[in-house]
Parts: sequence; C-alpha cells; structure tokens
Amino acid sequence: MREQNVARLVKDMPDAELRAARHDAATGLSLLRPGSPMHGPAHAYLGLLDTELAQRHDAEQDPARHPDVKD
Repeated sequence: MREQNVARLVKDMPDAELRAARHDAATGLSLLRPGSPMHGPAHAYLGLLDTELAQRHDAEQDPARHPDVKD
C-alpha cells in the first residue's frame, strides 16, 4: 500500500483505534529483527502513527492551530 494511502487511513482513524494500532505496531516491530525485510516498513508505519498521535495531542493543547483535527 502506498504511503499516501496509509497516511490517509491513519488520519481518518478514531483516537482509540489509532492508539490500538500504535500499540499493535510497536508490539509487532519488537518481534522483528533489525535486518528483517519487514523491519523498515513496520518502523515507518509506527512513525506515521506516532506523528499522527503527536499532531492530535498538539491540537488538543491548542485547538486554534489545528481546526481540522477530528475527535
């Protein structure tokens, strides 16, 4: 799946589902060896989830800066 499509899906996730996906991704990544072919994509996906969570957290702190963030 293209990174743009994944990013769009992540943006549309409800908060609880996003936190659960982040937990699952971190658990899965911890089971992969750093040299594994799946380590890079899994690490990138985890980074995408972390970025979205951070943006939502920032928006909660200052709603005027991020009016388009969903609950």
